[in-house]
Amino acid sequence: MFLVLWEFDVKPGFEERFESVYGPSGDWAQLFLRDPAYQRTLLLRDPFRMRTYVTLDFWDSKKAYDSFCQGNTAAYSALDEHCEELTSAERKLGAFEQLPENPWHLQRPSRSTPLDWTQRTARLLHFFTHNGTRPSGFKSG
Repeated sequence: MFLVLWEFDVKPGFEERFESVYGPSGDWAQLFLRDPAYQRTLLLRDPFRMRTYVTLDFWDSKKAYDSFCQGNTAAYSALDEHCEELTSAERKLGAFEQLPENPWHLQRPSRSTPLDWTQRTARLLHFFTHNGTRPSGFKSG
């Protein structure tokens, strides 16, 4: 899975139109639907900045997304230009690939498995809080 994130600041009075164009069945989603590797779009609004939105576009892979962009440059640019009047700013927040699941991360460590730093830290904290001692250099606030 590949995810592309965009943030938009919508001009006052254009919120409803923006939501229609950028929503899950809006103009952008319709353009993306030309490609079978497109999965879906989510539109989120910031509850503290009422005219700030984020879109999340889900694709099968980065390769599929790149291929779509290369093959639809004219249509993408035309729609982007048509939508400019709706926003005062837009920022690409990033693009992310899903990591493959790795079964060994899900396994509980055995007694013979070396402890990672979180386990070591937890054991040290337990020791010091239950024994009333503190390591040298430790200062309490």
